[in-house]
Amino acid sequence: MTSLFEVVLDPEFRVVDLTEVEHVVKILGAIKVKSVTEVRDKWLDVTPCRASYYEKEASVAGSDWEKGAIDASGAFKAGISAANIEQLFKGGIKRAGAAKYERKVKDV
Repeated sequence: MTSLFEVVLDPEFRVVDLTEVEHVVKILGAIKVKSVTEVRDKWLDVTPCRASYYEKEASVAGSDWEKGAIDASGAFKAGISAANIEQLFKGGIKRAGAAKYERKVKDV
């Protein structure tokens, strides 16, 4: 028997082996889980529309990311306790900057 993680999806995102997924769902018992078909259909329906929202919002969030990352530099230093790490962290954020963050959102 194959595991849930071995269930293969074809290029059109149709589940190839539903019996294996249904078997795992039966084992879970009390946990209410949507059917694979419902999950697939929702994914196919809503995911293509989300790309434009992600690009619109995330591609202009570089300044928020930069400020938040710099504000977190003290916690980062406390977490790793290395000499001069706070300045190194801030320097890395400044070198990358908001523009790189926004470019990577679009390109990656």
